Amino acid sequence: MHHIDKLNQLLRGYNSALSELRPVEKGLLQRNIDKLNALMDKGVSNHNWFSLSIPEFIRDCQDGIESFKETKGRVLQHANNIKKKVQNIEMAEIVRTIDFANQEIMSINEFSEYFDQHREKTIAELVKDYQNIGDIYLKSIEECTFKKNTQNCEEMRQYYYYWERRIFNAITKMTIRAMAANKALWRSKPLISMTAQYNYPEMSYHPTTDEIKT
Repeated sequence: MHHIDKLNQLLRGYNSALSELRPVEKGLLQRNIDKLNALMDKGVSNHNWFSLSIPEFIRDCQDGIESFKETKGRVLQHANNIKKKVQNIEMAEIVRTIDFANQEIMSINEFSEYFDQHREKTIAELVKDYQNIGDIYLKSIEECTFKKNTQNCEEMRQYYYYWERRIFNAITKMTIRAMAANKALWRSKPLISMTAQYNYPEMSYHPTTDEIKT
C-alpha cells in the first residue's frame, strides 16, 4: 500500500509536469519527454511488486520529473517574454493620433515632425524588441533545452518557424491598423495649413501639392 501511494503520487507529478504545454513547446521538449518516459517505463519492464528497488525507482523518477519541470519552467518563462514582445509589435501605433480639440492646424514641417519622429521612435523600439527575441530569449531556450549556443539549432527549426510566423502576423496587423488610422486621419479636420497667392495668370501654393504628397 505504501508503494501504491508513492506510485500514485509519482503519476500525478508526471501528469502535472506535462500539463500546460502547447503542441509547439511539446515538440521542442520531446527529447526531454522521451528521457523522462524512459525512466518511467522501467517501472513496467524492470520491476514487479516483489522488487527491492521500487523506492530507488521512485526517487529516480521524481528527480527526472523535477529536472523536466525546471527546464519546462524556463522555456515557458522565455516563451512568455517572447509573446509580450510580439504583442508589443501587434499593438504598436506607428501613426500618431491627434488631439483635435487642443491641436492647431500645423505647417507642413510641423506635420512631418509630428508623425515622422513618433514613427521612427516606435519602429526603433520594435526593432530592438525583435532583436531581443533572437539574441536573448530564443538563445536562452536553446541553451536550457539542448545545451547549445549556436542560434542555429536544427532541433529548434519548427520553434523558430512558429515564432517567425507569429511575428509576421503581428507586423501585418500593425500595418493594417496603421493604414486604417491614416485613412481616418485624412477624413477628419484640416491637418496642414496652406497659403495661396495669385500671380497672373497662375495660382501658386505653399506647400505645393508635390510637397504634400511626399
